[in-house]
Amino acid sequence: SGLGGSIGRKCWRPVAHMTWRFLLLACHVLLPVLQTDAGFCCYYSPTDSACDCGSKASSSNYCHSDSTCSGCGGDWCYSDDDGGDDAAGGSDDGGAALDDDAVIAYLDEAQRFISDGNLNQGWAFSWDEKTAGVNLLMYILTNDEDLTWSTKMGYYFDAWFGLSESSDEGFSYILEWGPNRYSANSALLAAVFAKYNCGGDCASHEHALWAASQIDYMLGSNDASKSFVIGYGDDYPNRPHHRAASSSPGAPYESGDSFSYVCDDTNDLPHTLRGALVGGAEKSTDYVDDCNDYIQNEVAIDYNSGFTGALAGLVELFCADDCASMEHDYASVLGMSYEFYEAQRSGTLDSSTSRVAWRGDSFLDDGSDNGVDLVGGWFDAGDHVKFGMPLAKTVSTLSLGLIEFEAGYTTAGELENALDGLKWATDWILKAHVSDDEIYVQVGDGGDDHSYWGPPELAMDYFVYGDSSDDSMLSRPSYAVTPDDHGTDVVADYAAALAAASIVFSSTTAVDVYGAAYSAELLEHAKQLYDVAKSEADTSKRQVQHARRGGLQGGG
Repeated sequence: SGLGGSIGRKCWRPVAHMTWRFLLLACHVLLPVLQTDAGFCCYYSPTDSACDCGSKASSSNYCHSDSTCSGCGGDWCYSDDDGGDDAAGGSDDGGAALDDDAVIAYLDEAQRFISDGNLNQGWAFSWDEKTAGVNLLMYILTNDEDLTWSTKMGYYFDAWFGLSESSDEGFSYILEWGPNRYSANSALLAAVFAKYNCGGDCASHEHALWAASQIDYMLGSNDASKSFVIGYGDDYPNRPHHRAASSSPGAPYESGDSFSYVCDDTNDLPHTLRGALVGGAEKSTDYVDDCNDYIQNEVAIDYNSGFTGALAGLVELFCADDCASMEHDYASVLGMSYEFYEAQRSGTLDSSTSRVAWRGDSFLDDGSDNGVDLVGGWFDAGDHVKFGMPLAKTVSTLSLGLIEFEAGYTTAGELENALDGLKWATDWILKAHVSDDEIYVQVGDGGDDHSYWGPPELAMDYFVYGDSSDDSMLSRPSYAVTPDDHGTDVVADYAAALAAASIVFSSTTAVDVYGAAYSAELLEHAKQLYDVAKSEADTSKRQVQHARRGGLQGGG
């Protein structure tokens, strides 16, 4: 996607050809099947001799050894000391056993999808364009003997570095819709690339420094001295385009309660949407803090995803034990970002643990129009719709940051909050996968939802599930991919999300909290969804209208 039509979160863009689907399928198979008792991915090689662990050292974590892989270290090493037949998650309570032949088969298939799709370096990394992310994963998971993947990543970073060099503020601006989002996503990729190439001196690596420059710009190192993260710094946005934050008095609400809202370019909103990254502008001095501006002041779950991972990377690569002494406190902002994800929660909230006191329970009958339970998940942006593809991309990208920069999360003291936040979303995707013939990809209709400006807690005074004789009520339908209504892209994105998250939840910390079975459950669903997506990869099949909206629309 991103290959045809106008560009922007508000625009629905039809996929012109199969490139995006091949990209998704390639991305999704890299992670789900390469899981071992250590819970991480492996270097793909038919023979041990292709991997010289001793020469690659700890900064090149893609070695494979049939013994201990001790020459590599790092998050992506694969230890196969019991013959390569480990159950997912290292437990006996779920997951399929995977041997080296299965690993090779999946990666060969990924290579074929990339080749058939004629994928190059990509123009950005986002919820609807993941080529650069796929190339980075292939760089990590293969030995890159012919320099295919490092070359593609080189072209990608050259383009992004060039954008910053042509800017007076050093900011890599690419599009009007969410420029901060695009730059932050590329900053995450740059931080990961630096980790694998810095040779132990990451703080001076070109890619790490560029990543820091982009995040620093968003935190206030710009001509306007303006932070684009709500709640951080001396001057930050107070009027995001967000219904819940603009409505008062705030939770707890009861059905029938009255409410008011503020949304203009003068008055601060009643509630602070801490940690949200706003879309931003080409220049910091051009930015206007206006609640009605759904371009510059848009917030969304995918806007924060790469930004969050990049912050964890900067904590790990730059500030070790003390981020507070740096120009910007990356660790503090990392924690704030997960507060934003708490503010986006739909369903039943735990008031005893929530850090967002003005939010309460909402939409407790989602899915009832089709007799299923779709309660929970995240609202996409400043609205109350749950869109499948942006949510899944957010899970995949947050997972990438957690896999690569777990030490950064630990240093910041945010690992448990991050796991809790991620699980809120993966639990919903598991619900949405009712069966291989019924996969829910959207809850809510964008048109009706955007007609209601108020708190989600009182929305059901104005919405109805299913048919209604009351024309004054708004509709909140749920949409599924079925054998008759297809949605290859979003199903594949679900596979990617659960695949990546299965690795996150196989870490020692996650297993201690949630048990090994949860990672195995995510992995099994990811494999099933991947098979469904692959079987649907046929452009002649009709895509369900709202399933495509669920992937390709958004915002609000």
